[in-house]
Amino acid sequence: MEDKNEEVFEQPPAPGDDAKIKRRERLLANLKKGRETALANRKKKAMFKKAKKQEQEDEMDKVIKQKLKEKDDINELRQEVARLKASKQVEPKAEPPKVEPKVEPKVEPKVELPKVELPKVEFPKQEVDPDRNTLIAIETVPKIKVYSQLGQTPW
Repeated sequence: MEDKNEEVFEQPPAPGDDAKIKRRERLLANLKKGRETALANRKKKAMFKKAKKQEQEDEMDKVIKQKLKEKDDINELRQEVARLKASKQVEPKAEPPKVEPKVEPKVEPKVELPKVELPKVEFPKQEVDPDRNTLIAIETVPKIKVYSQLGQTPW
């Protein structure tokens, strides 16, 4: 029975299958080529990053060595100063220069001027306008409204 089942499932290739197979093979070849190119590019970038990082580390090492050398030079100079101070004999200090006393100029008494009183100036009253946040002058004299002769009154 197995032979009959195998025969049933085998199908002869269709007339357009050759083109499909060739296209598939071409696409797979292109895919393989693209993957190889991408791998090469990734390796190239990785090598570049590694070289750049190595250069930065070398530069940092150079700066650190320079600072350590400067520190050693400073320590040597400090030791030299300390040695010179220790070997230096105590010399008497020179007397400080004499300072002449300052002569203060004579101060004349101040003349008092008569005080003059100025007249008071009245400024108009002001209020704050909340909309504009500015000051507004308020007139102290009320305005007189003129009404027409037709007998119109405000009340």
